[in-house]
Amino acid sequence: MKNIKNTLITGIVLALVLCLGNIVWGSAAAHAGTLNHNNIIDDSVFDNVNTMDGPGIDNWLNSYFPQSCISTNNGFSTPALLGYSPSTGFSYGGNVSAGTVIYQAAHVYGVNPQVILSTLQKESSVVSGTATYRCQYMNTAMGYDCPDSGSCPQNPAKESGFSKQVVIATWMMKFHQQRSMGNTGWNVQVRDFPYAGNVWDNSDDPRGCYSGRMTQGVYATCPNGALSYYDGMTTIDGSPVHLDTGATAALYDYTPHFSGNQHFVDIFSGWFGSLSGSPYNASQVTQSTYPQLDPGQSTTAFVQFRNTGSFDWYDDAAGAQNVPLIHLATSHPLNRASVFSQGWLTPSRPATVFAAVYESNGTTLSSNQHMVRPGQIAKFQFSITAGATAGAGSYREFFQPVAEGTGNGGFNDVSTYFDVTVNSKPAMAWNDQSGYPTVNPGDSTTAFLKFKNTGNTIFYDDSALGSAPAGTHPLHLATKSPLNRSSDFSQGWQTPSRPATVFAAVYNGDGSLTGNQHIVGPGQIVKFQFSLTPPDGYTAGTYSEDFQPVLEGSSDGGLGTGVGGFFNITVPSVSAMKYTSVPNPAQLVSNTPGTVNVTVKNVGNTDLPGSTKLVTSNGTPFKASSWTDNTTIMTLGSTLPAMQSRVISIPVLTPDAGSRPNTSLTISFQDSNSQTIPSSTTTIPVSIAGASYTSGNVEQSGYPTLTYGQTSTVFFKYKNTGNQYWYDDTSYTSATTRNPYEVHLATNDPLNRSSIFTNSWPTPSRPAVNFAAVYESDGTTLASNQHVAQPEQVAKFQFDIKPATNANPGVYREFFQPVAEGTADGLFPKAWTFIDATLQPSIYNINGTTQSSYPTIVRGGQTSAFLTYKNNGNVAWYDDTSKSQGPAGTNPVHLATSHNLNRNSGFSSGWPTPSRPAVNFAAVYESDGTTLASNQHVVQPGQIAKFNFNLSAPSNLSPGVYREFFNPVVEGTANGVFNDAWTFFDVTVR
Repeated sequence: MKNIKNTLITGIVLALVLCLGNIVWGSAAAHAGTLNHNNIIDDSVFDNVNTMDGPGIDNWLNSYFPQSCISTNNGFSTPALLGYSPSTGFSYGGNVSAGTVIYQAAHVYGVNPQVILSTLQKESSVVSGTATYRCQYMNTAMGYDCPDSGSCPQNPAKESGFSKQVVIATWMMKFHQQRSMGNTGWNVQVRDFPYAGNVWDNSDDPRGCYSGRMTQGVYATCPNGALSYYDGMTTIDGSPVHLDTGATAALYDYTPHFSGNQHFVDIFSGWFGSLSGSPYNASQVTQSTYPQLDPGQSTTAFVQFRNTGSFDWYDDAAGAQNVPLIHLATSHPLNRASVFSQGWLTPSRPATVFAAVYESNGTTLSSNQHMVRPGQIAKFQFSITAGATAGAGSYREFFQPVAEGTGNGGFNDVSTYFDVTVNSKPAMAWNDQSGYPTVNPGDSTTAFLKFKNTGNTIFYDDSALGSAPAGTHPLHLATKSPLNRSSDFSQGWQTPSRPATVFAAVYNGDGSLTGNQHIVGPGQIVKFQFSLTPPDGYTAGTYSEDFQPVLEGSSDGGLGTGVGGFFNITVPSVSAMKYTSVPNPAQLVSNTPGTVNVTVKNVGNTDLPGSTKLVTSNGTPFKASSWTDNTTIMTLGSTLPAMQSRVISIPVLTPDAGSRPNTSLTISFQDSNSQTIPSSTTTIPVSIAGASYTSGNVEQSGYPTLTYGQTSTVFFKYKNTGNQYWYDDTSYTSATTRNPYEVHLATNDPLNRSSIFTNSWPTPSRPAVNFAAVYESDGTTLASNQHVAQPEQVAKFQFDIKPATNANPGVYREFFQPVAEGTADGLFPKAWTFIDATLQPSIYNINGTTQSSYPTIVRGGQTSAFLTYKNNGNVAWYDDTSKSQGPAGTNPVHLATSHNLNRNSGFSSGWPTPSRPAVNFAAVYESDGTTLASNQHVVQPGQIAKFNFNLSAPSNLSPGVYREFFNPVVEGTANGVFNDAWTFFDVTVR
């Protein structure tokens, strides 16, 4: 098919206008539109094929009866379009209405049927018709292929006739729209033709290069051709125009003049409304009053809208096909789910069928109650239902018509709304609860009740009351039957009639937890959780306890008496134990025997026999020697009557704190069948103090002064300031603690050093391994066990010190402390206890005390004599008899001649040697010179030694007086060591 020349079409239109000056343009004459030169019509309006169906088009044409040339009421019919073949052209079937052909062409090519109707009216006025010219232009109804000269149309066989004109002209407008936007492939595809059921190969396009007007963009004009940029500019009647839409380009190609397109705009806008945006428009006419509802209550509302758009409205009952159906929808935002939608088709669609359709006067009912033509009024009627949980307050509910299937509803926002007032009405309903419990006297069980907020108010518990509106009553759980009754099972409640004043949990309807666990909104579920505790010794039986939620402070609870729940509580006949005193924690000391005291009460309603056992499930590490076995601690021993108490002392041997096998002790009571007595299990926290070996200095002996060979006895007293028993060697084997150590006195600084004063010690570093005495904490009263020092008792260590023979004279600070034998560091902190032992040089000093008289001896005769000396030195004297008793290397003290020392005496007959009158003591006296000393061969400092010896005068000795000097000496020394006592005898020889 050839393209029509623009000038020819314009000429035809102008000729028609000039020649038919009295043609009536229908309602367009009263609704002149403004021609937008750049955008005559939006593509979205041009392309909308669903504005009218076939019967709707016929109804439109019939509205101009009897003037309309193509009204079915005038009996007009035209051949139906069946299909097209390149070789034979279009084929047609039996006659159908004009509306059918217009609808077929619109859907085949995708053009709004309103555009076709407006073009028919613009070109030939056959829609509205006139009394004179009603059918004159039927063969050229669309003005297609009618040039200024020549026949009209140019190819009558193919183009003449109403059906041919509509079909070919519709194709041409769509062709120019698509090719102006660069769609070189348009009309190549085979499409289904919906009415005839045949396949129509819409290949009128010669598939050549396009030379018409182009919109702005980068397009190809030839199939598979190169892309070029087009600025969208053209010239109409000498003026530049920018082609904003493809539909605008098509209309200018069809009629390239402002005047012809102004006629099109006047007709379209007068008949169908705006050529831009949505062809669906509405304005509100009236509505029902704003409703006021209780939760759960419904009312009927209505709203009326005038069709101010260009499209007919069809509801669900109209039976219309392939057009959007008009429903009433929620808005602000569009399609929001309304809280008042109970009974609606969907939560966003209050009505899908018109309740009534009126003519433009709003009173006269239209002949078709399911189609609303432009200017007519549709009434939508629907229910507004306040849900049972709708919150009290005023709700603004917006509504508007929508064209279903359009992206945004199609309609303008008419801002129609209802202010729906929902009255305040608190209500709750039972939802769930825990099972009926069996509870022993004195024991507790946890129960719960759940209630759903079926009203429209918010409930607050005590924790959230501060955020509630002023005057709000908190929601509590109360006893009922009667309301606010004091319950026997109320131990632990806030009051005897209030099991719970704070919500245990708040759930949404789906069971999930809400964001605020102390506020219950409409539809949400509150959980009250509370204890049920039969009193101690409560009589066996089954008891019914009723509860209900209440708004605290309201006279009757605020929610009525119909809501609530109850529990049947079974109290069995049973003995039951309660711990009225349990250490928290039990303070025990590592390794030591201890006692854990608990006070128990038989809170049951029967007696507990004496055979009842106290057992432990984790106490093996605490097992004391008195336990029956690893798990059985003891038996009760005697009956514990119901409601009586008893103190139970549990003996334990505390484990070592370092290993910490337990930090608790779990105990329970069992009957003779090893069944646990109800409520008798408890866990006692245990705090185990670590083993502590510490001491405090109490007393010690004075600092000794010694000389070689001398012994001194010293002592130390230490208080046991730790927490462990001290055992000495005597008591260690009978120790009663865990992991005991022998406590000895050890040298220190450094620990375990060998001392130079180790005379008779068990080892050179252990002065004492047994206690000399054990005192109570006062340090005076002797303890009952003299070989075990318990904490706070005082242990005395006593020992001798004697200097080593190789020690140099001086002052020696000797440190001592207790130690736990067998440990690496002795465990005890350094005691800083010491003695300053002074070791003096050996002093041999004498004082002559008595002696026998000066003798007179005849030559050849002898006489006895004696001398006594007091030991004024600091060392003991040993004679030949006792020298082995002295320290190693001891030299004996002998009586020697002096002046000169060790001279040979002339009177020495019978002496051990000529210079040694005596090598043994004749006697040893105490310092008084009378009392004999205990050892007659050792002279301690201060004691007196007596030497006896004979003086023999030789027979050849000349008579005269001889002075014989004597002095004690330490044998083996160079000068005898002793001072010169100037003791002598004047011996007379006759």
